[in-house]
Amino acid sequence: MKVEDEDKISFLDTLLIVKRQSLIFDGFRKATFSGRILIFKSFFVHKRSVYGVVYGVVDKIFRLCYSNFQQNNLIEAINILINKLNNGYPLHFIFSSIHNKIKFHIKNISKDKNVNNNKFFTILFVNTISEKFKSIGNIYVKLQISFYNS
Repeated sequence: MKVEDEDKISFLDTLLIVKRQSLIFDGFRKATFSGRILIFKSFFVHKRSVYGVVYGVVDKIFRLCYSNFQQNNLIEAINILINKLNNGYPLHFIFSSIHNKIKFHIKNISKDKNVNNNKFFTILFVNTISEKFKSIGNIYVKLQISFYNS
C-alpha cells in the first residue's frame, strides 16, 4: 500500500481516490510494471486462457473503475495487449473480445438492478493494514469491505 497524496491511496492494482466524501476507484500500475501478461501465441491452443485475459481486463475496467477513467484505462489496456514484444494480441481479437464482453454487461444490467444495493469491495487481507479500509468504506460510501487470503 502506498499513500500517493492526502486523497489517494494505491493498493495492489487499484487506486482509491477520496473526492467530495466519496470513494472513486481507478486502475493503478506501479512504475515497475513491465506490461507483460499472458503472451497470445504461447497459449493459443488454450483459447479460454487468452479470452480470459482480455475478459478479465475489460471486467476490471468496467466493474471497478469510475466511469470518467474507463476510456483511458481501456486505451491503455489495448496498447498493452497489442505490444508485439510483450504480448502480441491481434487487434481484431482484442476488439471482438471487448465487444462480446460489453454486450454481456449490457445484457446483464437489468439482472443487476434486481440485486440489493449493498456495495462490496474485496481486498487481500494484510495483517494490521486491511482492517483500516473498513472504516474508510463505511465513512464515505457505505461500502462493505471483505477480505480474502492469498
